[in-house]
Formats: sequence, structure tokens, C-alpha cells
Amino acid sequence: LALSVIENPAIPSEYEPLVTVLATGLVLFTLFVSGPTLRPLLRLLGLDRLSPKEAAMRDRVLTLSDLTIREHVRAVARENSIDPRLAEQIPGLRDLEYQGEEGDDELEQIALSAEDRLETGLLTLANREAELYFKHLADRTLSSSFAQTGLATASRLSDAVRVAGLEGYRAIARDEMRPSRRLRLALWLHHSFGWEGLLARLLAERFEIVMTRQVILRELRLFTGKSLRPLLGGETVAVLRQVLNERLDAHQRSLAALELQYPSYAERLKTRYLMRSALRYEEMEYRLKWSESLITQEIYNELLAGLRRRRVDLDKQMPLELGMELTEMIGRVAVFQSLPKERLHEVAKRLRARVALPGERIVSVGERGGSMFFISAGEVEVRIKPEPVTLSDGEFFGEL
Repeated sequence: LALSVIENPAIPSEYEPLVTVLATGLVLFTLFVSGPTLRPLLRLLGLDRLSPKEAAMRDRVLTLSDLTIREHVRAVARENSIDPRLAEQIPGLRDLEYQGEEGDDELEQIALSAEDRLETGLLTLANREAELYFKHLADRTLSSSFAQTGLATASRLSDAVRVAGLEGYRAIARDEMRPSRRLRLALWLHHSFGWEGLLARLLAERFEIVMTRQVILRELRLFTGKSLRPLLGGETVAVLRQVLNERLDAHQRSLAALELQYPSYAERLKTRYLMRSALRYEEMEYRLKWSESLITQEIYNELLAGLRRRRVDLDKQMPLELGMELTEMIGRVAVFQSLPKERLHEVAKRLRARVALPGERIVSVGERGGSMFFISAGEVEVRIKPEPVTLSDGEFFGEL
């Protein structure tokens, strides 16, 4: 409310401080009144109590935690030559014996259906995905704009699981790979008028989003095996890993297609990610040296200032020029491979890079042709009878 009021252009600028105070006071007053009055209502309606599924999940977590903690306590006793009987007398821990990765008697006695386990696992993955985006944003290995995109996807995944379970999760996973309306508009402008600016910027964004999601999905896959298997069981985790592998395969195919068209840009993106990671470890190293009193506060502050300056440069989006690698692209076409580099440059001046999305129709039978197309990366299906023909890298069409 405060933001919407302050951003109203009808309010004169000299009144903005007063409006800010009033709006903030209104928000605080609402919270003050709602807090004490809503709590009894929630208690009366039973909304403050866990559902049976949540209670079962809580019991599984507590049992698994007791098992894990007791094993750690026993290990500490052994390492420090402490009487093992003392480890068994730690208050607050039940006398449980860990019997395997999935077949704990205590865990199996806690009712949680296979469907509930799967839904819980998918919701956990969506929440963990959001946490990983926050973590990468805090570590400065990810820009804020791409973190917002990832957080929005994680939120949609969580909502879809609550509504439609596994199929809802998969539907959002498929949707995240579809080109946005802005990208389709940019493609139309590029094809119709040759405008490259918007398309180049959106392709650069898609490049980085797909690469970032790959990193997040790999971390999610490790998290699933390490943290969810003991809690949800092997069968549920197998389904979760399959779903993650489907998403990861789709992102790998998308990234491979982009890398084929713009290999130099892909290398620069990967190099920048490594540089961001290096700056993060460099900051950790400086903090360690400062905490050990190996460097003074003044030196530490100066080192951090240098890190901030380098991060500002890394946070700038790298420009992607659609025709930048055109010479290299047409060099892969068989009819041009024998030409010297200077002649390839001459040919490149007479060609224009064009991006086609999967499933996009490039030419149709009966249309009057005015262009010849050289395939630099990807495949084109020619739908002719009796059998379709597939053209790939280095081949061409439209010359007739």
C-alpha cells in the first residue's frame, strides 16, 4: 500500500514524506490489530494445527533426526574414549537403532502414503530450488534479475504441485522451456524487418537463464539423493530424480542448440560464471585471513572494495551480436569450406543470421522464394512425400 501510494504521480513531491509516514502507520496499525485478533480465530477454526499428512511428516523427521543424532553421539564417544553407556543416556533421545537406508522399523510405522511422500518431495524440491536461487544471489554468482526469474518458476512449481501433483510439476517444467511472448515478438521483428537489438538481448538472457538452471538442477539432484532418500524412501526419490533428469535434459538440449550457434558467447558466459565463483572464494579467503588476525581491518576493507569493483563489471550483461560469429558459422557449410578466410568475410557481408525456434515453419510449398538458407547449426525437416527429408549442419535449401 505504501509503495503504491508513493508511486502515484498525482501526489506532489513535497507531500511524499507525509504520505510515507501515514501509509507506514496504517500498515503497522493493521498488523497490531490483526495479530491479537486473528490468533484466537485461527485456534478456534483449527487452522493452527498440523494436518494428518504434516503430522506424519513431522514424526518421520523427528525419528530420523533422533537416529542420526544418536549415531553422531556414539561416534563422538568412541573417538574420545568415553564410556559408550553414557552416550545411551543422553536425555531427549529415544533408544532407536538405525537399521538401514530405507527400512527402519520406526520410520515405516509412521503412516505416510506413497502419494503423500511424492507430493511432499515435489514441494520440498520447489522450496529448495527457491533457497538455492537465494544462496547463489547471496554468493553473487547470479544476478538479481535472473534470481527473480528462477524464484518465480519455483513458486509456480510449488503452486502446481498443490493443485495437480506430479503432472502439475511436469506441466510447469515444460512451460519454462517454451519461448516467451517477448522472444516470439523479437523473432518476428527480426524476420520481418531485420531488427536484431531486442532479439539479441533476449537470446542472451535465455542463454544465461538456461545455464543457471542447469547448475541449480544439478544441485537439486544431489540434494535429493543425500537429504530426501532417508526421509521419503528409495521409490519416491527415484521418481523425483526422474523428474529432475527430465528438466535437466531439456535444459541441456536447449543450451547445446544455443552453443552450436554462438560457441564463443557460450564460452564467455561460462568463463564469467567461473570468475564469479572465484570472487566468492576470494572473499571467503580474505574473511578467513581477517578472522585469524593475519591482515588488519584496513587491508580487509581495501580488498573487499576491490572485489566490489570487479563484481560490478561482471554483473553487466554481455552483448550478443547475432552476426558476430557469422563468418565462423558459414565456414561450417560445405559449399564455402574451401574459401579462404577473407573470402568468407565477403560472403558473410551478403548474408544475415536468422534464428528459428523448434517447430517454426521457415518456408512453405507454393510460396514465392526470395532467399537461400544455409544451416549453420541444428536440423530442418523438409515435409515432402513419400518420406520427409532431414537437413542438418552444412546443408542448404531454398536455392531453387
